[in-house]
Amino acid sequence: MAPSSGEGTSGKLIDERPEPLSAQEGPGATEPDEPRHSLRYDLVGSVWLSILLGLWLIVSPLVLGYDQDEDASWLPIAAGALIVLFAILRATGVRSAALHFLNMAVAVGLFVGALLIAETDLARWNGIVGGALVFFLAIVAATAVVQAEATDGRGPSY
Repeated sequence: MAPSSGEGTSGKLIDERPEPLSAQEGPGATEPDEPRHSLRYDLVGSVWLSILLGLWLIVSPLVLGYDQDEDASWLPIAAGALIVLFAILRATGVRSAALHFLNMAVAVGLFVGALLIAETDLARWNGIVGGALVFFLAIVAATAVVQAEATDGRGPSY
């Protein structure tokens, strides 16, 4: 069978790769040489959920009908904008645990602000639940980044 133009230079449809050390017998057979998880794919879900949650926080005062005189509608808008900004930075390749800790600080600010500033129950619960979800996503992402750095990029162990 003659190789076609789309098959590459080797003439094979699928290039053969050597088996990883973990699949071979002998020394080093128990140590994986390939990532257990790709950090990129582990963080994709966290990034998209953060973007959606940040966008919700931005539009929530309008959708939920916050009373502009009583509730501080600027708080979820500002927190949502920062959350979206941090998520976009993570999506473009910034892999710093400090970025996730900043996200946690925004979540704590949203949570505490909802308890102290919000006058209505609807505004209070929106801030509490939003802050808790953002904090949880930041912990998951920070753990993945820290563990990947500790394992020389092999990825999280879960």
